Amino acid sequence: GDPQQAIFGFAGSDDQSWTRIQEAIYPTVFPLSITYRCPQSHVALARKLVPQLEAAPDAAQGHLEVLSPTDIKHRTRPGDLILCRFTAPLIGLCLKLVIHSGIPAKVRGRDLCSMLVTLAKTVAVRASGDLSHAFPDTFLPALRAHVQRKVAIYEKDGKTSAIESILDRSLALEYCFDAFGSQCQRFDDFCRRIERLFDDEAPLTSHVILATIHRAKGDEADRVFLLKTDSMPATFLAEKDWQIQQEHNLLYVALTRSKGSLFLVLSPRRVSNWNLF
Repeated sequence: GDPQQAIFGFAGSDDQSWTRIQEAIYPTVFPLSITYRCPQSHVALARKLVPQLEAAPDAAQGHLEVLSPTDIKHRTRPGDLILCRFTAPLIGLCLKLVIHSGIPAKVRGRDLCSMLVTLAKTVAVRASGDLSHAFPDTFLPALRAHVQRKVAIYEKDGKTSAIESILDRSLALEYCFDAFGSQCQRFDDFCRRIERLFDDEAPLTSHVILATIHRAKGDEADRVFLLKTDSMPATFLAEKDWQIQQEHNLLYVALTRSKGSLFLVLSPRRVSNWNLF
């Protein structure tokens, strides 16, 4: 195991899991400090987070570039892997690639799809008690009212990450509604259109694949784009020490997915004056 890649603390796999295993069974420990995937320039960047990381002796120099969000649709092509800490930017970009640019693109993560559809159904039921009547006219006002209620509850309980999560999912739903909500005569049609954005089996060779960093752990591609790089590490979401460490680990995992070119996508105001830390 690699403690620097522990990003599933909410499922019990935090940065102390390997230490607990060592204390329990006393295994023989071998280092995992050399990467045979990443080019030298990517390793140099990732070493700011994990100083012991080394590039393989024959590693290429690689390509590292900073982009603004407006550059992405002109630079992406099938075979690219696009990552983000958050869900909404992935949904928004996928819709732009497919609808406006005609580029085949899919989002990975059936669990994300399920969460979006579940939120949509919750909102529709609360709006009228009947899914067919809640859509489309009252859907967006009902979504915003529902989110406002949930945020107020989470604020009372000090649940920062829960607030960010529901805001992220609701924004993703708004992107979907803006893109094709008016084309759907029934609520079920809207849900099916959301589901069609997701495909865990779509081949990277013929699609642009978009995924959260959690979902992309273990993946690799010749060209990787990291959205909202300047929002990472997202320690503002962390409430405990292990969560702070996990946010750093998420950035490390994202920076080490590319075998050739790594594109760091920043907000426009940060492109000219951004540093990793």
